[in-house]
Amino acid sequence: MSKLLALWIFLFLLIFIHELGHFLMARLFKVQVKRFAVGFGPCLLRFSRAETNFEWRLLPFGGMVKMTGEDPGEAATLSAADFHKSYHHLRPWKRMLIAVGGPIFNIVPALLLVALLQKGLWADSVKLKRLPLVVDAHSNEFILTTDPQKRFLKIYLEELDEQSLGGIFYLHESLGTKTLRVYIRHLNHLMDQGFYPLDLKIDHVEVGSLADRMDIRPGDVIVGVNGERLKSFEDIVKKILAQEGTFSLRLLREGQLLELDLNSSSKKIGIHSAGVYHNLQGKRHAPVADEKNNVEITSLFLGLLRDYQKLFSGEFHPEQISGPLMIGKVVTAAMDFGLATYLFILAVISINLGLINLLPIPILDGGHVFLCFYEMLTKRRPGVRGLKMAFLFGRTFIIILTTGALFNDIMQLFF
Repeated sequence: MSKLLALWIFLFLLIFIHELGHFLMARLFKVQVKRFAVGFGPCLLRFSRAETNFEWRLLPFGGMVKMTGEDPGEAATLSAADFHKSYHHLRPWKRMLIAVGGPIFNIVPALLLVALLQKGLWADSVKLKRLPLVVDAHSNEFILTTDPQKRFLKIYLEELDEQSLGGIFYLHESLGTKTLRVYIRHLNHLMDQGFYPLDLKIDHVEVGSLADRMDIRPGDVIVGVNGERLKSFEDIVKKILAQEGTFSLRLLREGQLLELDLNSSSKKIGIHSAGVYHNLQGKRHAPVADEKNNVEITSLFLGLLRDYQKLFSGEFHPEQISGPLMIGKVVTAAMDFGLATYLFILAVISINLGLINLLPIPILDGGHVFLCFYEMLTKRRPGVRGLKMAFLFGRTFIIILTTGALFNDIMQLFF
């Protein structure tokens, strides 16, 4: 029950933050907001203030900021007084800012939250033994080099008790089973020395799956597909989805490299990464360098942008879409790893929600932005009939996308 409540609060926070962005931008331009609703279904709380009806409803699957003059054709029925406080009478750039207000409120606070979480990580200083590459060490900062005369790699290590997220490396040779967080741009240099991302380590193999039949085991580290080096669990998924026919999988098991041949007829091989969740425990340390935080946050955001770019580049695969069931599974699982993990997942999903809404699809915020650009370029508004057709297309697209996401969720969770 507590997990369901936490999931309910999680979804309401995402929706409230998004709709609040639209609401505040509308009020900034003195647009009358007739209704501010978070959720659908039975109403739990309703009150009115400053010409706005505020509603909090039971089902956290959407929201609404209803502005005067927002609907196509409504402007013709408005009185002179209402017209001057309507959405319709605003210049295109102001309407554009109202449209992007929701996504901005999803993205910017989430990035700040990630920054705060990174600054508040728990860590102890780590002493690396039997590692001849260490040239200098101060607290949790190490200098590594593959060639003392030419190259130095500066990395930050933070010891964690169990598993962790992004930028974490599995040091199988030097530190046994210890897991360390490593911040470094030159990943290939470390992998040459036997340092592998924890993302590539297999935590769980589904019984009866292709991986189980091929004797892939928990603890194996997947280091290559068809001879190509991997850097993250996402790389594994991408490479496997891209294969046709038989392909090779290179594994590291107890220090030995193994090659397995798999058939791409089954895109789901049934493995789970050890780097999906983290457990932040231990002793707080002073905030690490801002530059490192900025690199991680920028990397996270740019990685999400690259994922959305694939929608238009042909690299996107329908099996990669996840829906509300998988979100619920991830969020409830994150609760087992503490508040920091819960907040991190909240931030990542909030950024995703903001980016999705910026897609140039009618009915989404990005569709409204596109229409504003059209008006700015052509100096005329789209016709009412054209707008209605565009929004019908947008609704149909969203219904198809949601249905596909639910289908993927059901197939992954129950089959």
